[in-house]
Amino acid sequence: MNAVNKRLTLLFYFFVFKEHIMGYEKLIELAKPYLEKNTLGVGHTLRVLEIAKKNYSKYELDESWKDVVFSLIVLHDIGGKGVKEQYEKGPERAKELLEKLGYHQFDIKLICAFIARHHERLNDPHDIFKILYDADHLVMLSKEEFKIYDSRAGFEWENVINGFYNAGLKEQAVRLLKERSDENGKKKK
Repeated sequence: MNAVNKRLTLLFYFFVFKEHIMGYEKLIELAKPYLEKNTLGVGHTLRVLEIAKKNYSKYELDESWKDVVFSLIVLHDIGGKGVKEQYEKGPERAKELLEKLGYHQFDIKLICAFIARHHERLNDPHDIFKILYDADHLVMLSKEEFKIYDSRAGFEWENVINGFYNAGLKEQAVRLLKERSDENGKKKK
């Protein structure tokens, strides 16, 4: 292969690879109209995404799964405000957007299956699900969301803390709970 063909081949792979990696970033824009209708809005999704990015290496996934994981996170609440609506409408809305961006059918099915159960604590799920679940629970302890959950009648932080799959994130959640409780002048389990 001559130098020109090598260069063209490298450029082709670069653009194909870059296109795939940037899929979740394009999804953010496509999903915004749906996410803005949710109780916690686009901000919640972006916070969950940021937590997942920071903690990705704590799970047993190689880099090739990042776009799938981050796409799942962007779309996890796309179905609507409540859990029932998210489970019923979310997978279909997600499928439409993922197909629009040319995602593989395997990835679409995987993402949609996890969206349909993302509030449930599953027994021994794939790490793709664990990242979403843990990040979606750790965000509850963010400054932006803590008071919302803390003010709910009957809400038990102990259930959130005990639900983490990743031990390191569970420890982080315990520290954050103490910080938030101290900031708000009360102790709570």
